[in-house]
Amino acid sequence: MNEILLNTQTRIELRSRDGGPVGLGGIEIAGLPMRDATRPICAEIRTPDGLRFVPHRVRAVETVADSTVIRLEVQAVADGPMEYMLHTVRARHRTGDWSQPPSVSEETELRLELKPITRSFGSRTFQGFAYRWVWSSPDHPIYRILDLATWEPGGDALDCEFWLRNATSPSIWRPESAETYLSTEWHLPGIHQPNIFQYLPYQTQLCGFTLTHSARGVLLNQTVEPGHIRSLFEKERGSRLLVHRHEHCGDLAHDFSTHWMEVLWCPEPVADEVDRYNLWESIREALWSDLNQKVGLEPVPVSAYAVMEEWGLPDVDRYIEEGLPKVLEFGAKTIMIPSWEFNNMNTWGASNMCCVVDWNISDHVGEDRFKTFCSIARDAGARIEMWANTALSGLQFCLDLSDENEPSPRITPLARKGRVWEKVREAKHPWVRNPAGHIEADHYAPVFCQVNMRDPIMFDHWQSAWKRYHDEFGLGGFFLDSSFNMSCDKFSFLQCAQPDAAGPKGATIDQLRVPGSDRPDPEPPAAIESQYFAYLKMLVEMQRNGLQVCTEDVGAFGIGRSGPGILARLASLPMWLDTICVFDAELLKEDGHDPEEVFFRGLAYRVMWFLYWCPQENVLSWRQDRPNDPAHLPTSEQSALFQAYSRAWHHFGTRTIHEGERAVEYRRDGRRLIFTLQPLSLDLDGPRRITNLITQESRTADRLESPARQIFLIETP
Repeated sequence: MNEILLNTQTRIELRSRDGGPVGLGGIEIAGLPMRDATRPICAEIRTPDGLRFVPHRVRAVETVADSTVIRLEVQAVADGPMEYMLHTVRARHRTGDWSQPPSVSEETELRLELKPITRSFGSRTFQGFAYRWVWSSPDHPIYRILDLATWEPGGDALDCEFWLRNATSPSIWRPESAETYLSTEWHLPGIHQPNIFQYLPYQTQLCGFTLTHSARGVLLNQTVEPGHIRSLFEKERGSRLLVHRHEHCGDLAHDFSTHWMEVLWCPEPVADEVDRYNLWESIREALWSDLNQKVGLEPVPVSAYAVMEEWGLPDVDRYIEEGLPKVLEFGAKTIMIPSWEFNNMNTWGASNMCCVVDWNISDHVGEDRFKTFCSIARDAGARIEMWANTALSGLQFCLDLSDENEPSPRITPLARKGRVWEKVREAKHPWVRNPAGHIEADHYAPVFCQVNMRDPIMFDHWQSAWKRYHDEFGLGGFFLDSSFNMSCDKFSFLQCAQPDAAGPKGATIDQLRVPGSDRPDPEPPAAIESQYFAYLKMLVEMQRNGLQVCTEDVGAFGIGRSGPGILARLASLPMWLDTICVFDAELLKEDGHDPEEVFFRGLAYRVMWFLYWCPQENVLSWRQDRPNDPAHLPTSEQSALFQAYSRAWHHFGTRTIHEGERAVEYRRDGRRLIFTLQPLSLDLDGPRRITNLITQESRTADRLESPARQIFLIETP
């Protein structure tokens, strides 16, 4: 074993070879162990053609400026099937000499790079280091590296509290014993395949960082560069370790590196939960602002939000005459509608509206009525947001007649000129392909066909269609359904990177006229392409075109329109800012909560509640499925708060929770926006203009005296 001193504060043990994995063992920062060294930090590397590479020994340890580079020799083990599948959707296996032991690849090298890091958040300074894995091989390209680590300040997860905003497990988690179990894998009981997602995108679906609190201080784990990282966090039963698994992904390449993973320690315990929330928020604000700036997005707080949605054919005139005036009068500033593009329902009479046929406004809606609808909202100071999806209907494959065929008397095909299916024929790689070469659809097969947004023709056509919705019709935003969550997390597999577009699409073995032979050696080069940065580029371009970004993901980019239910959020409500949640007063009462208090606290923390216009009943309700239930109709207090939030949302800025959670305060451009959660007496450091955004009354005073559940804007007179 070797010891690496990155600075006076950070000591790292290097396990070079002792019968176990080669990697990092014990780590101390400021004299305290950051982890139990039982399991070393190491990398798992598998090529898509069935080779596993294992760090075998340390070739060299070098110092470059203030960084350390560890050069590792790797062994190749052929012990699994390929990721690539056969055309017949069966696993493809490696062939070769099974009698040979693991072999050393002389031309292949894995490097582990380390560098010291110091960061400050508010009054707290964090010190530690960052590390990354770097792969180089002329013969074996990869597209992901799995970084395996455990982090337990003091060496024991049972002494810690783990903070990670996520929708599938508690966002604040405290183990009660060694038998306590945690997994962030999404499990959906009662369906054929209940294990939905094992790894979740770290920055787009998770929050991009974790905090681990202990009685001795706070450990921060994060990466500050935008990247396709898929993460899983677990504590196994009977274990005292908290496992962090980060799968760093990208395009298939011979030279590949993970993102820098930062490990930062602050030796100042944060005993008060409000102080922990304030620390969490200061880190979130800094990280998310940095990530958004690097990708080119402008973060926008969630506005008062209403949904006008039905899964049948909409009566657009009724939406204009009855629904829109109701939600505008109530104070909604963003009004979401379902897909009013051509879709299976309004085009072919088949369910459902989520299966888009073409990126144009459907004839059933009509472009003139769509423009009128958007204009009314815009004139009232609101925006219309439309549901969007980067998948196209699989039914269109059956109904898109080839040029040489006569139209069937039973089918009236859409004109192809200028429509998306014309672009599909022009594009080189219009679809995301799975390892079998089939069009990706997740569990929606054969309903959906996932569009490859890295194909320039498809990307440009999407952007031009949505830019037209904004420029010509006045659409103000989009809710991006992610094709069964997280289209950013998909890969397109091309076993032959340059297929013959004019060649056969497939064959059965009795078709002797189809050319074919035994497998060539060497095979043509393959490609695997991540959709992650195409997804982010799409969000950026749409925002530049004037459209507000709202997504099904709940991470660092855009407003999040998903997440856990209301009861699951209550234990971590201050962490759920800029998301939208279903408000259920009946459920809250059954669990012993005051619905009016929860409603106000949510708004104070920028958790917006879905307001539904239910078209069949023509009523506003907090529950779309029970519109006439008095328990779910807005109260007068809720109506007043919803409208006050609409006046407040332009003033959101840096957030601080007052001691004892008496109030939530936002500061921006010299203004203070204060939500009083309890009766509040506050010195304002001189005369200030105080406006109650609920009553809209203003006065000048040097002190704020207020009961609970009020909203104030405080400005220099």
